[in-house]
Amino acid sequence: MKKLIIIIITFILIISFFIGGVISIIFKFKEKAHSKEKVRLPKITLTDLENNKISFNKLSQPTILLFFLPQSKSCQEELGILKKFKNQYPKLNILAIAIGNIDRKKIQELINQSEINYPIIIDKKVKLTEKLSVTAIPTLVFYNPYDKPFIIVGLKEEAELEKLLKEHLTSLSL
Repeated sequence: MKKLIIIIITFILIISFFIGGVISIIFKFKEKAHSKEKVRLPKITLTDLENNKISFNKLSQPTILLFFLPQSKSCQEELGILKKFKNQYPKLNILAIAIGNIDRKKIQELINQSEINYPIIIDKKVKLTEKLSVTAIPTLVFYNPYDKPFIIVGLKEEAELEKLLKEHLTSLSL
């Protein structure tokens, strides 16, 4: 009789384990299938050098945000790499954000000198920079409305950045 009870309990446990596994697979699958909720950037509006307002929480397409300082050589290199990407992938949305109270003339000189082909914004009050916890420069944020932003700190090689670009902004069909 004890053996029969042990066999029945073992059988019930095995069946419960199996049913629990199947149920967890089903619910995880549904969770992933319906998780197309948009990820929003902070509700901050800044203006670019041409006085166009950019509301970061309303960005609806994949975007690369570059946080930089114009006097930094590594930031200048990163600006150049992104210029090449913009030429290579015209659909790519790039926004460069200069951090701090920087003179517009210095930024304009940098644009003219480097022939930057994407908008540059000055985050004078460092609101966006703080909200995204940017603590070092250059910092790249790969923003895709349906994924968590991917952040890269420091200067990266062009080939490595292109690989990351294709990984994290795949909806651009690069």
